[in-house]
Amino acid sequence: MLAFLKLNRGAAPFPPANQPFPLTKALIGQKVQLVRITASAKLRRRLTELGLTPGVELDILQDRRGPLLLNVRNTRLAIGRGVAQSIMVQLIGQGARNV
Repeated sequence: MLAFLKLNRGAAPFPPANQPFPLTKALIGQKVQLVRITASAKLRRRLTELGLTPGVELDILQDRRGPLLLNVRNTRLAIGRGVAQSIMVQLIGQGARNV
């Protein structure tokens, strides 16, 4: 563990400010905003039907290396990790950093 800390001491913080990143990289309790979905048209359509549209705010409720549990528009939604990898988000609120 100490070697890891030494190697990454000067590394840039993740995620970079105002840069989209996969939903799977968000931490529990973070509020993020959906930027885009990088999946097939069929999957994008289904996620849109579930309320996952650009600009929507997502709260990460649970991440136990299985499906992610999200709060979307006051509804709980479980998203598999593969699908979550195709959902690009950015930090909002307290977790966001201004450039």
